[in-house]
Amino acid sequence: YRLRLGSYSGTIGEANSNSGLTFSNNQQFSTFDRDNDRYSGHCAVKYHGAWWYNNNYCHRSNLNGNMSVKTSLGLSWYDGSRWKYPDYTEMKVRKIRPSTSS
Repeated sequence: YRLRLGSYSGTIGEANSNSGLTFSNNQQFSTFDRDNDRYSGHCAVKYHGAWWYNNNYCHRSNLNGNMSVKTSLGLSWYDGSRWKYPDYTEMKVRKIRPSTSS
């Protein structure tokens, strides 16, 4: 699945091109057995999780990360100036189907 962001809001930081989910916009979902990121290595293996990883930096948000690890290897979010390690996250995703023509 490819992540395509509309607008989003939350309490953890600003949405700019170098932060949070915005960094993952338009990326394919990668897992340990399906490497879809733009990194020459394998982000899902490196970060022990599945996510919409991007390039050599892999992510600016890792909401599927290990909750007990307080580094970018775990549950983490970059707000544009520093890394944050929340105790929990909540993400709601909705598939939008194209409208059908009459």
